[in-house]
Amino acid sequence: MSYQYMKETARQIQAGWLPLSGASFGGVDYHAHAAALAEVSQREEQILTNEAELAGWRAQRDDLLLALGTLNRRFYYGVLCTPEYGEDSPLLNQCGYVRRSDRARGSSTGTAPVSGA
Repeated sequence: MSYQYMKETARQIQAGWLPLSGASFGGVDYHAHAAALAEVSQREEQILTNEAELAGWRAQRDDLLLALGTLNRRFYYGVLCTPEYGEDSPLLNQCGYVRRSDRARGSSTGTAPVSGA
């Protein structure tokens, strides 16, 4: 049974019960039922708001990851183009990239970074 179905059923019960709102059925009175329905509706609104906010955070994170990827590429190509380092630099290996000499020997993985940061 879906949440939407239960909520719609509760609304129909409320509408049918309204003329007899002073009566109690199964130990439940109209006002307790109405309060429970209102609380469910309030929580649904909070969930919708939080989901929209979460979607915004995810979009921001994705933008930040794209920017970080650009910085990673700039670093990599910067090392390649710096004469003191170049494409066979131990620095590339330390950063997890595969050096040219390692690739020539058939390796397809770099060394894991020293720090876990």
